[in-house]
Amino acid sequence: MALDSVHHPWCYTCRVPTRRPRHTLTETPLVEEALRRLRALRPGQRIDFQELVALGAERKAQQLECEGDEGERRRALIEQFLDLRADADVDATAGLDIHESGWNRST
Repeated sequence: MALDSVHHPWCYTCRVPTRRPRHTLTETPLVEEALRRLRALRPGQRIDFQELVALGAERKAQQLECEGDEGERRRALIEQFLDLRADADVDATAGLDIHESGWNRST
């Protein structure tokens, strides 16, 4: 049986012209506050939720990428610091390992 031929009297989705995933959005207090700001800036205009989701997803992806970059940047700064502090007899990589894992003294 083809998917298009299934019809339930209480269901309107047979008339929806897409097979793409659909999403619903409830105006929780957080969402309501963000939308209130948009509505105040553009009174009477329709909110383009498709654009909002795309912009929000892009910003979140950038934020996640920066978190990864931040960890790498911090590690590079620590390595640079240890290199500056190290003399010829001190291994900067070993110093970084101690810094990251903590000092464990053998007894």
